[in-house]
Amino acid sequence: MQSNVLKMLGWFYIAIGLFCNPWVLGRLGFTEGKVYWTRSLVIIGVFDAVVLALGILCLSKRKAELTTNLSLLLWSTVIFTFPLGEMFIRAGITLNVKQLKHPGLYADGQSDIDYWKLYADWGGQFKCDPPDRVHPLLGWTQGNVTPTNPLGLKPVTKSRLDSPNPKIFFYGDSFVRGVSNVEFEIPNYINRKINGREVVDFSMGGYGLDQVYLMFKETHQKADHPLVLVGILVSDDIDRTVLSIRTSKKPYFTIDAKGALQLNRVPIERDHANDCHSFPLSIKSYMLAFVKQTLLRGDNKVELKQQISSRILDHFKAEADQAQAKLVFVLFYVQDNLTQMDWRDTFVKAQLSRLGMPYIDTRDILLQYAKDQHVELSSFYKLGEGHHNNLGNEVISKGILKYLSKIYH
Repeated sequence: MQSNVLKMLGWFYIAIGLFCNPWVLGRLGFTEGKVYWTRSLVIIGVFDAVVLALGILCLSKRKAELTTNLSLLLWSTVIFTFPLGEMFIRAGITLNVKQLKHPGLYADGQSDIDYWKLYADWGGQFKCDPPDRVHPLLGWTQGNVTPTNPLGLKPVTKSRLDSPNPKIFFYGDSFVRGVSNVEFEIPNYINRKINGREVVDFSMGGYGLDQVYLMFKETHQKADHPLVLVGILVSDDIDRTVLSIRTSKKPYFTIDAKGALQLNRVPIERDHANDCHSFPLSIKSYMLAFVKQTLLRGDNKVELKQQISSRILDHFKAEADQAQAKLVFVLFYVQDNLTQMDWRDTFVKAQLSRLGMPYIDTRDILLQYAKDQHVELSSFYKLGEGHHNNLGNEVISKGILKYLSKIYH
């Protein structure tokens, strides 16, 4: 009897070991079809080696007592680890243990609204915007929304928009300005160097491609035939399209049965403080969420992100063509993505090429400068902040100005 049980367990362990290898798990659970996090590879490799070794021991039928005890130890560990881990995490959260109250341990900020819900619960970056800073279509805004400033634009943005000079409209998220002195913010730098034109900064920190498009839709006809620059932070802006909550409540698109974009959660209530922290959390087990986020950080929303973003880019082109506005995209990158490309980079460039829309690749600009001037890539970014500093913004601005010189020669 014991021999038959060990034999069954042996084949079971062998099957688990063959299934739980980096190649199979990568194909099933990872966006790019492979496991590429070193930590995940180590954990999977150790687990694989243990169960295969135990399977071989069971099948060899030698040291039956030791093999039985090891099997009992393995099953006991599996059975008790999750409930004990769950109790430990929940107790730590209740006791405000800072190391356990980080949303990134349990959810992906680029795909899961649970990440931002936890930020709301734990007093993080999520905020309930005051009513004066909420636009019913756009979400959060540059400044206060008033009858004379219905889009909530910064004073300098509104002043340049009201100027009679020809316009360059610049859209995007916080990378359009970076973290620099005001004079080195890209729209301001370009505005000082280009004569006879006003660079109007419509960018807003935290916007994804969806909110960038909505801002464009609301404003691109406020000047005759403007040149339109649309900044895309390649590592983030595509992902933000699937979020219904980020740093605050936001509009978001879904795809309807006909494959068209459907705008949701508009109008956004200006005073939403009462329900700002009331979004239900879909995480039922912190331990399970932690294991999934630590070991198998796959993204099951890649296809949806691509569908929504592709259609948004279609709308950008159609509306720019209708308004006879020249449209140029500016691709921004965090430091790591200057040397490591992923599906987002390939996707964005493929879509822009499909639509015949030109783009300025700031990666090429920064890499060329670093090579010519023998500087580290970190020189372009503010330490610990992730955005471009004075140097990074200046180098990118000069690259954009070089491109614009061909248009306004």
